[in-house]
Amino acid sequence: MLIKLTSLISALIVITAHASALPATSENRINETNTYCFSAMGDKKPIFISLTLPQGPLRNGYVKYNNGASIPLKYSSNYNIAFSGVTKDYENLYREMINKKNTGYYSFYLYQDGITVLRYFSKKTKKEYFFFPDSGAAKASPPASLCDWSKSDLLDGDESK
Repeated sequence: MLIKLTSLISALIVITAHASALPATSENRINETNTYCFSAMGDKKPIFISLTLPQGPLRNGYVKYNNGASIPLKYSSNYNIAFSGVTKDYENLYREMINKKNTGYYSFYLYQDGITVLRYFSKKTKKEYFFFPDSGAAKASPPASLCDWSKSDLLDGDESK
């Protein structure tokens, strides 16, 4: 009886561990360090940004533009958007902190259908930008926490050279 009970508990642990693992999809690439690769078309050229969010109870993160310094983000709030009483969409709001001053906002949207959007609003210029997952730049091999912008979805063969 003890052997059957031990086998059952072991099977439940394996099943639960597998079910709780986040899938990596072409729309929402998440790796072990919770780094997301995003891109958007700027006025004249693409803008590349990686968003790193922590695992666990700490919620502050950082963003890094291609070849730029890391910019700290301070977690601000979370909104659950419910339809007919069922939560389907989520928004996490982060404040951009440069020299201990709030210079802008990043809103990280996760929709139930798997689409992820990152919105940036600059307090100085009052402009907003929408970034979308860049599955081409998301690296599947170590170091997975980095984005390979030479393989971005926004680049064609000539621009990546």
